[in-house]
Amino acid sequence: MIVEPSEEYRPLKSRSVFVDKTIANLNDFAKENGSTYKMLKIFNPWLRAHKLTVKPGKKYEILFPDR
Repeated sequence: MIVEPSEEYRPLKSRSVFVDKTIANLNDFAKENGSTYKMLKIFNPWLRAHKLTVKPGKKYEILFPDR
């Protein structure tokens, strides 16, 4: 089977935001970063809750679609 160029898989381009403080509302955080909660969850399936608790000394990388 031959895959047409228009049907090839193209990785999603992303940009990183590093977080070292707790985020009380991921929906608001996504909006503040020019995205949506849905895209935040697509790019970061490891985010399970509607908030992110960051312990002291920890730092997380959160991906967003590249603008």
